[in-house]
Amino acid sequence: MFSKWKGRDASRAAGYRSERGGDAKTKVRFPPSSRIPPIRPNLILSFGSFSLIAEHPTAFHAILGITLFLFGNLMAHDPTLALEGESASPTAYWLAALDVFETGENLPSRTDPEMSGAPEDWRMAVVWGRTLVCLADVKITRSINAALGNSACSDPKASFTSEDEPDWSPDSPFHAIASRRPPVTRRMTLTSASAHDLMVLAMDQFSRGILHMPRRVPPSAGNPRRSLLTIGPYFSRPGELFAIASEVLGVAERLDSPEDRHHFSLWADSIFNQVTKSSSGEDTEWSTRVALSRGRCWLNMASSKIEEYESIIEQGDDTILNSPQVEETREELSKGLFFMSPDLFTPN
Repeated sequence: MFSKWKGRDASRAAGYRSERGGDAKTKVRFPPSSRIPPIRPNLILSFGSFSLIAEHPTAFHAILGITLFLFGNLMAHDPTLALEGESASPTAYWLAALDVFETGENLPSRTDPEMSGAPEDWRMAVVWGRTLVCLADVKITRSINAALGNSACSDPKASFTSEDEPDWSPDSPFHAIASRRPPVTRRMTLTSASAHDLMVLAMDQFSRGILHMPRRVPPSAGNPRRSLLTIGPYFSRPGELFAIASEVLGVAERLDSPEDRHHFSLWADSIFNQVTKSSSGEDTEWSTRVALSRGRCWLNMASSKIEEYESIIEQGDDTILNSPQVEETREELSKGLFFMSPDLFTPN
């Protein structure tokens, strides 16, 4: 396929530089380090003298789904950005992103055992989880509005409205996305799912994405640019983990159930702890940001139990103040204060 690519311009277009006295189709090597383009952590295929970067089978679906997710975020912050004929509801874009992810997950390369072996697309899994977290936040908001009488929908677990899933015109890309939706998908169950259910599904996607997320490889003596070639210069594992944990914590703080607030805050804290380990020696700024975030996690865990204790005390039973459960809550509160004010408080 490279036989017709000859000459200096063609070799540059192919991302390679010919050896002195050789032909670009037979002798090639990477360009100087200053010209190395961003290389993604994808599958690397070797054909003789060539080493090509092969995208994941779900690369297109990942890009399209991530784009829809980001569009939904924009609409959530400023609905006036929607053009004529476009939906101003962020939920419409997030649901479309889930349809795209489901379609990519059902490709033959993902479902056919004879075609298995393709690497996991960690980006798609991570954004899939982040999309579910956004929808969980929507469920919580609607639940609060319904409780305050500010919503026409009295059931916060009811199906999404027509504004969330409008009847797209045939020439709309959203119509094409919906028409290619697999007949049976997990997305169909989200219409009646609670915020807790959505968060559980998001945790599954986050676990898969974090498991396959690349890690920075220490440069070797023979190849000092090994780390760059492995994951690319613009990838930040601490940044990815911090975004995941921050969004989970933001929703965990708004959940109704004290058990859910405690559970998902504890999960977020474990991810923030990974940020500290992943950022060792890279950026000292992470230490402050992670400490404040972990303080929020532990304070949220402690407050979720305090509400339960208050209701018991109001019933006239104050013996719980000397129970092991309350002592554990005190430790969580102390740990939260330590992370929030490390200079003023010393943990046990």
